[in-house]
Amino acid sequence: MLVILIRLFIIYFITIFSFRVMGKRQVGEMQLSELVCAIFISELATLPVGNKSIPLIYGIIPIAFLLSCEVLISFLSTKLPFIKRIFDSAPDIIIDKGELKPKALSKTRMTVEELLSELRLQGAPNIENIYYAILEANGKLSIVLKSDNQPLCPKDCNISTSESGIDHAIIIDGKINACALNAVQRNEKWLLKEIKKQGYKSVDEIFLFVLDDGGNIFITRRNK
Repeated sequence: MLVILIRLFIIYFITIFSFRVMGKRQVGEMQLSELVCAIFISELATLPVGNKSIPLIYGIIPIAFLLSCEVLISFLSTKLPFIKRIFDSAPDIIIDKGELKPKALSKTRMTVEELLSELRLQGAPNIENIYYAILEANGKLSIVLKSDNQPLCPKDCNISTSESGIDHAIIIDGKINACALNAVQRNEKWLLKEIKKQGYKSVDEIFLFVLDDGGNIFITRRNK
């Protein structure tokens, strides 16, 4: 039993490393070659774990070989267009300048009902408002609304705004996040001062303290 657990531990980290090398994309966003490689790695990783008679190296070497092939193909795809056309599918334009393309629907094996469903998921329930609808290589549908149906932004109304940037979690469950505090170029003295200004006596009373790049603060009280 201990041998199996040790083999599982080794294969587990090798598999994690392999997927880290392949990139951070989710399964639904993988290219075809990446998905096939992921399936093979998963299968190869289970063989030496379930069968002690199979040497561990018999699982490691094929995984390393597949990973090398995937990295090589990804590199060549950026340099040689014909390699990219072989391993990666091209986007299909379903709606082109407001005109629905039945041939594109047939080619992608997408029904009108599926198209309408995808448009609703994109927040565009009316097909007449779509200027472009493109089925991307990763299988997701991207849309471009017609100009008169696009939402207004402050720039269209000549309204000036300040950038809020991203949120930095300074306090999480009563604990100070030193890395986030350094990222916003603040210190604990400033933090304690802000806490008291918001009506809190100590860090322990706070579940979440968030500061964005614009200096805006959001606080959630910790449950007693």
